Amino acid sequence: MRCLVLKSLQVLGTEGDEWVRHRSIARKSFGDRNNALVWSETVRILDDWFAPWDAAAEPTTTDVTDDLRHITLSIIASAGFGLKFRRENQGEPARGFTMSFGEALFTAIESMFLRIAAPRFLYALPIPALRRCDRAYSELERYIRQMTTEAREKVEGGEAADLFRRLVEANEAEGEASARLTDDELISNIYVYFLAGHETSAHALTFALALLALHPEVQEKLHEEAARVWPVLDGAEWRSSTISDF
Repeated sequence: MRCLVLKSLQVLGTEGDEWVRHRSIARKSFGDRNNALVWSETVRILDDWFAPWDAAAEPTTTDVTDDLRHITLSIIASAGFGLKFRRENQGEPARGFTMSFGEALFTAIESMFLRIAAPRFLYALPIPALRRCDRAYSELERYIRQMTTEAREKVEGGEAADLFRRLVEANEAEGEASARLTDDELISNIYVYFLAGHETSAHALTFALALLALHPEVQEKLHEEAARVWPVLDGAEWRSSTISDF
């Protein structure tokens, strides 16, 4: 299986020695430090996301799946790649781009099956959906290539690394050139991290919330655990909590 962005091999689509090569780079990027970073960014992003609801004078309704897709994207983008999205703003297009990174990523994910099914010659036709799909994939590739270059410069400069920069650092640290991933392979793996972490997490959480609504006795147990960790839920306490509190 090859990545839909660049058609390069990545960790989910390889076997044998090739899979070992991809995995050896990927596994060095994860650990306790990354888990702590994910936790702190999750707390920050959820605080920002819930603020309008807390301040609302009247009850509000929301599309849970859509909200969670934006939340998980923001968490992965921030903890993994140093990109700060806000609730009302998923970012502006960078210079030379027509889409923001968030828009390009969302569009690429939403049009994934169109990308698979449509033969390349159709993209020459004036079909808006195909044109938008092609532009999203093209700009997403450019964004990630640019991020790869910037991450490599920061690694060489000795700056603190997020998940993405640790991935680049782990790749650069490989002794033999044959063991390293090419830029195309790095980009393909990054796309898989976004797709696997963002969409699947959002849908898993959507079903979890629906099941909690259907089973109030389980919801009560969850509430009791939260009350044990945060006896006074005034906002400041849980914002300063760490994953070790659990």
